[in-house]
Amino acid sequence: MGEKKASSSSSDSKKWSFKKRVVKSDVDHYEQKQLHLKKNHVEENILPHLNDEEKEILRKGEKGIEIQVADAGTGDRYTMKLLDAGSFYLLKGTKQLLSNKNIDLQVGQEIEFTWRDAALYLSL
Repeated sequence: MGEKKASSSSSDSKKWSFKKRVVKSDVDHYEQKQLHLKKNHVEENILPHLNDEEKEILRKGEKGIEIQVADAGTGDRYTMKLLDAGSFYLLKGTKQLLSNKNIDLQVGQEIEFTWRDAALYLSL
């Protein structure tokens, strides 16, 4: 049983569930503090970790739910809102997280995500 190639991250034990390439609409909506997530990524990697009530709130598409989003590099957690408006969006807190890391989103930049310890971890 061979291991995958060593990655540039500090630990191979960090398995990323999905990756997202930043697109123009993410950059355009940066000031509005939202980040688009593909529906299939959310359905496969986030929804299984939510309780039935949270899933129902998302299905209604009215107000979304608060989730913990963590910076994989520092472990810092941010409360963000996950909203299903036909597509999924992370709202509120995105700008703060990126500002704290002194990161300016660029089209084509890759963000990696995984769910663990009751939070959505991301790595830029």
